[in-house]
Amino acid sequence: MLKLNKFDSGCWVIIGATFLFILPLMLSGILYQDDILRSMNGEPYWGALGRPLSDVVVMALGFGSGYVIDAFPLSLIIAAAFLCASSLLLYCRFSIQRGISSGIVFSLFSLSPFFLQNLSYHFDCFPMMLGVFLATLPYSLVSSSLRTFVRVAVGVICLVMALSLYQATINVFLSLCAIEIIYILHTSRSGFEAFKRSTERAVTALIGMLVYMKAVTPFFLSKNVHSDLITKAEDPAKSLLHNFDRFWSIANSLLNNSFYMAWGLTLTGAVAGLIFVLWKVTKSEEGPLSKFVGIALIALGVLVTIFSVTGPFIFVDKTVVAPRVMMGLPGLMLLVGYLASMPGFRRVTAVICTIPVLFSLSYASAYGNASKAQRSLEDKVFYDIASSIPKSWDGKKIYISGQVSTSAATEMEFKRFPSLKWMVMPLYSWSGMIMLRHYGVQAEMGASKIGDTKNVIVENSFFSLSELPTPAINLK
Repeated sequence: MLKLNKFDSGCWVIIGATFLFILPLMLSGILYQDDILRSMNGEPYWGALGRPLSDVVVMALGFGSGYVIDAFPLSLIIAAAFLCASSLLLYCRFSIQRGISSGIVFSLFSLSPFFLQNLSYHFDCFPMMLGVFLATLPYSLVSSSLRTFVRVAVGVICLVMALSLYQATINVFLSLCAIEIIYILHTSRSGFEAFKRSTERAVTALIGMLVYMKAVTPFFLSKNVHSDLITKAEDPAKSLLHNFDRFWSIANSLLNNSFYMAWGLTLTGAVAGLIFVLWKVTKSEEGPLSKFVGIALIALGVLVTIFSVTGPFIFVDKTVVAPRVMMGLPGLMLLVGYLASMPGFRRVTAVICTIPVLFSLSYASAYGNASKAQRSLEDKVFYDIASSIPKSWDGKKIYISGQVSTSAATEMEFKRFPSLKWMVMPLYSWSGMIMLRHYGVQAEMGASKIGDTKNVIVENSFFSLSELPTPAINLK
């Protein structure tokens, strides 16, 4: 049995890749949109979103202060440590042959492009990645060695805690089922053993979600937070299709030439690996029923892992649609790499899985550069706005509307990686209103009050100020 305390070359590959992945975020150091408000008022209010443990752990990072503190870059370092630990747990449990090639494969779990949005939050990144770790923990070596009842109980506790940190971590838990099925079939050849463990995971997920929904959300979740299932919508089918289209728009934005160049060989290797696993199952000494169950579970596991990219969120009416909730993607990425490693050709695996690793690292650099370039422009824009407001506006109600333009440097990164548009979002009326408070300007969101061009007193490429009929700032 593999030992958790044995750090080998594969472990160091995972640590190094995770560090390089978060390095651009650490160097850019910008406040994400929600961070702007929290940096001003210090209010946690995650509990009202159904995430009470996030309040606890972030407040604990500030040693019990009456408000949350911006602990960046410490918060990002801790978040990266939990993300890295998650990949290491999976490596120690599921790696067939430990070493550099397997380390490259399991580092893919840390390198999901969509994780970059989660890691961008100065305040949220720590509880989100702690949630990822807790959702991964039931799959660890220690947990798998426990008796069935204890294993399910531990899994439920971990999952409820993970959901109380960030609800989208259920996607992480679901995304790993196919890898466990393939591992069991590869090592034991028993379809019945894989079925038994899959049933445990299904029971764990069901009980965990029920406990969270019945014992946590009723006491914390605000009534203003929309969390109704699509079954309560006027047209459930239309609501489901609407959610699917929005999530697909994000996923589809990843599918460009860069993606195909990075993942083409790995996907080909995954198909070969899947055929290899199916061949081993059919050639095993197990009975026909066990073989059938094993093959059926592989197909079902792959489908569940694909579904986990959005997970149960697709069934929530008017759900949050953003890369940060698509937390099943790292499990899907790992599944592709894991299947590619099944034939056992280490050098081939190392080569074809290194390419998507480099793609993710390049993507992280592009994201860091795009974010920093955009925020630099926005800092200048709002400084210019605050400096241009006439003294005659003092004491008057000021309205702000519109959205800041995308900087030229950021637009160039969008051309390389179109999916960045879903993560690098220019400041708009709400975040602009908060940004202006840093300069002592009190404004309210509202429709543009600009009547015609003769009312404009200041205008440039990024904003205009109009005085009649009401003082207004129009971002553009």
